[in-house]
Amino acid sequence: MMLFYQKLGQGPPILILPGLLGSTDNWRGIAKQLALHYTLYLVDHRNHGQSFHSPVMTYEAMAADVCRLITELGLASPVLIGHSMGGKVAMQLAQTRPGFLSKLIVIDIAPRVYDMRQLAELLQVLRQTPLQGVQTRTVVDRYLREDIPDPLVRTHCMKNLRRDKAGQLVWGSNIPVLADSIPHLEQAVAYEGPFEQPTLFVQGTQSDYIQPPDLALMQAMFPHYILAAMPGAGHWVHYDQPQAVLRVINRFLEH
Repeated sequence: MMLFYQKLGQGPPILILPGLLGSTDNWRGIAKQLALHYTLYLVDHRNHGQSFHSPVMTYEAMAADVCRLITELGLASPVLIGHSMGGKVAMQLAQTRPGFLSKLIVIDIAPRVYDMRQLAELLQVLRQTPLQGVQTRTVVDRYLREDIPDPLVRTHCMKNLRRDKAGQLVWGSNIPVLADSIPHLEQAVAYEGPFEQPTLFVQGTQSDYIQPPDLALMQAMFPHYILAAMPGAGHWVHYDQPQAVLRVINRFLEH
């Protein structure tokens, strides 16, 4: 099955892969600017947004999904941009199909193992949220507020709400499978050999997702990488510093 995507602009192809619980909407602001010169494909991963649901949620499977989408669309040497989980998917594809891509952009994630206990707890909160009979998002927000006090995180989670055919609020993303798949999503990107194409890592200086010990692994797997640090940005770098992220992406794409 094909992943759901939205297409913007015209020019050389760029695919954007969002993070966990992300969707095609998450990068729309930056994508609209990039679409002045490129064709943007905003992608929903499996078990996310409007893409298909599956009990399998591994980086190998998600990278194969993106590879299939690129092939079906007939895209030649696209650029991949991936944030967080989407960054790992992008790196996995770069490792398994190194000649498939022209450039790689990874937003605030390294190719190593991560401890995702906090995200596992968040997914369990969503899994246990009583939506039956709830008519408004305000009620859901009120329910989540105690366990998810950060309004930005709550908003990110609630973007996964939609209405079914009966008008009932439901999670659009496959929350049970995502929660059960945390042991897979914690894993490192499988090393197949050095990816020789230009690679940009974008790091939020207020985020701890990329640490100094990660640089040696990044160098081994992506020997032609550069690292751009975004001052004042956390893990959601593209929310915190959208214009700075856009500038560094444009500079990287132009060279």
